Amino acid sequence: TENGNTVASNVVTEATGAAISTTTTKGLWPIEPAATQLVTPTASIRDMTDASWTLGATLTRARTSVGADGVANSATRLTAGAVAATNIITQTLTAAASSRTYSCYIKRITGTGPVTLTQDNFVGGTDISGSLIANEWVLVSFNANILNAVYGIKVSTDTDAIDVDFNQFEAGAVAT
Repeated sequence: TENGNTVASNVVTEATGAAISTTTTKGLWPIEPAATQLVTPTASIRDMTDASWTLGATLTRARTSVGADGVANSATRLTAGAVAATNIITQTLTAAASSRTYSCYIKRITGTGPVTLTQDNFVGGTDISGSLIANEWVLVSFNANILNAVYGIKVSTDTDAIDVDFNQFEAGAVAT
């Protein structure tokens, strides 16, 4: 309850229990579960040039892009090289297997090739390229249950580039 209004089951109500019109509540975020950020260190949530991220041999990275929040030089540009198998960037979490979700904001800069999220160091993963929009930030996520997860991104096609911001790796089935 806040300011006399109650939020329950994604329906906002007056203190009396009467529903508030969806016209009035446009722009409100749904209730999210509590989650713990597992990307370490905290700086590497935005800075994928940080030493905690392992870079594949042909992928290049630079923290030179305007972030999803409009802040200059806060997001990381990833550009693919000639060898698809090494156009990867990963981070490792040593922990028991449980449901975890890797998510981030991605903006496609150039190209149309596959962009994959992984939690198993690219043994599997999910191609999220169909969700990407040129020059627009999109929140993408991938849930899996992996022992000692190695999560990250692969940009498969030579010269394709994406910007990445706000990496999260958290317990549970949804990105918060």
